[in-house]
Amino acid sequence: MVELHHVMIIAPIIIFILGIFIVTKILDKKRKEALASVAASMGLMYSEEGPEGFLKKLQIDFKFFRKGISCKLYSVIEGRQRGIKWQIFEFRYKTASGKNSSIHRQTMALATIEKDLPKITIQPRWFFHAAAKFFGGKEVEFEEGLFSKIYIVYGDNPEKIKKTVSTEFRHQLANEEKKYSVEILKGKILIYRQNFRIKPEKFTGYYQMLNRLVSQLNS
Repeated sequence: MVELHHVMIIAPIIIFILGIFIVTKILDKKRKEALASVAASMGLMYSEEGPEGFLKKLQIDFKFFRKGISCKLYSVIEGRQRGIKWQIFEFRYKTASGKNSSIHRQTMALATIEKDLPKITIQPRWFFHAAAKFFGGKEVEFEEGLFSKIYIVYGDNPEKIKKTVSTEFRHQLANEEKKYSVEILKGKILIYRQNFRIKPEKFTGYYQMLNRLVSQLNS
């Protein structure tokens, strides 16, 4: 009777966990199918994992991809517009372990352009108080305004950074409903929002926003 009692307690918990796992798998599958469909309708390429060695290259260039464990990159959408090569993808990583573990997922966009840009990190002020230590560089101050209230900029070449981060770029970034992080390294621009994934039905507008934003950077 005691063993049966234990089984009756444990069984619903197992069924509940299994149910969550199955539902998550179904939703992930539907999301991937929706993204692939949107990409095809826009003349963009979709792949499950992207180019070979893509994640390793990102880990070399950007510290963000060295965070956590069990890192995975998937649902890669590639295209070119306004002379900008785009690779937009989902990135997942795990922090801590056991009961304290957390899984983080976000949509990330990587733009590659033919410009020699300085190393720049732009973060919302509420994002990582220790951002300077993590990303490196000194704070670059811009004139008072909405952008300066919302964002903090780090880098090692203030004069060139102020030329690169144009007034138009700052205005658009500050007025976007979502507050994004931007990391720039030579001709590569990484744009993302922590734990934010774009809805497939909003991908077209998101892609257009990204193109407008990057095209406003000065070399």
